[in-house]
Amino acid sequence: MHACLRYNRAKISPRCAAEEAKLQAIEYRDIRLRPRLNKLCSEEKAVYCKVRTDSVLAGVVRPCTAA
Repeated sequence: MHACLRYNRAKISPRCAAEEAKLQAIEYRDIRLRPRLNKLCSEEKAVYCKVRTDSVLAGVVRPCTAA
């Protein structure tokens, strides 16, 4: 559903588009909200990325670095 709304962002109401943009920004920062990506990239994430575990930023992936 979100992919459809994002694809049609120019056609949906400004209010809906704003909410969808907020969700997209949150998803970008927290990989737990993207289960498929989290699962498919688990090995790469473990090698290249550090995941925050403190209570405030749990699940937020730090910028990836070359291993």
